[in-house]
Amino acid sequence: MAMPTLADQLRPFIVDRSRNVIARRAALMIARACAVGELKTEVLSVALAPSDEPSIRAQAISALETCGDEATISQLLPLVREEIGADPNHEIKGRALELLWPKYLTSTELFGLITPPDDGHVGAYVMFVTRELPVAHRC
Repeated sequence: MAMPTLADQLRPFIVDRSRNVIARRAALMIARACAVGELKTEVLSVALAPSDEPSIRAQAISALETCGDEATISQLLPLVREEIGADPNHEIKGRALELLWPKYLTSTELFGLITPPDDGHVGAYVMFVTRELPVAHRC
């Protein structure tokens, strides 16, 4: 069980964009590791904020794996469609796909979202398409 005040300690680092990027990323990693569900609303708002730092948004999506619930995770669908903000190297899309497939996307929807990866960058999107997708759903 997480410390009772952990959510209150992490919240300012997660939501305040003026905080150091490394500190914000660390706060999101701690929230994920400790499954701090009380922060799901704040973490989701960071993930969906088009003007926030893309690496922070990607980290927020990862945190939702343990901090979020079904209603929260389902709100990530616009991110796999690349409808919200910049997504260099498709990190946001890749991390959102990890959480959404197969529960929230049909096979038809998923394959309609697959696009060529950026040359030379192996991140969450490439790992999803080349490793997680084939392994998770073998016939």
